[in-house]
Amino acid sequence: MRTVAVVGASLAGLSAVRSLRKRGYDGRLVVVGDELHRPYDRPPLSKEFLAGTVGEAELALETDDEDLRAEWLLGVRATGLDHAARTLRLSGGREVQA
Repeated sequence: MRTVAVVGASLAGLSAVRSLRKRGYDGRLVVVGDELHRPYDRPPLSKEFLAGTVGEAELALETDDEDLRAEWLLGVRATGLDHAARTLRLSGGREVQA
């Protein structure tokens, strides 16, 4: 495989990317998510962040020394898949080619 696209930039998407890298996949990884932010810890967001006791950096699920070499396409949705053409269609007309 030349490109793996992970649809969903949440904890599950981050876990999939981590697992691929841990298992030795060294190809292109593209993570697509309709939220504008990379994966974050949701329970503290709903409590401490909104109360002002925790900052945005403290919610991040990625560690500072983690280099996943992934392309993060945030604020877009996957809208279709063309299996024959090996293409993932995104909102706004953009495509990810495998």
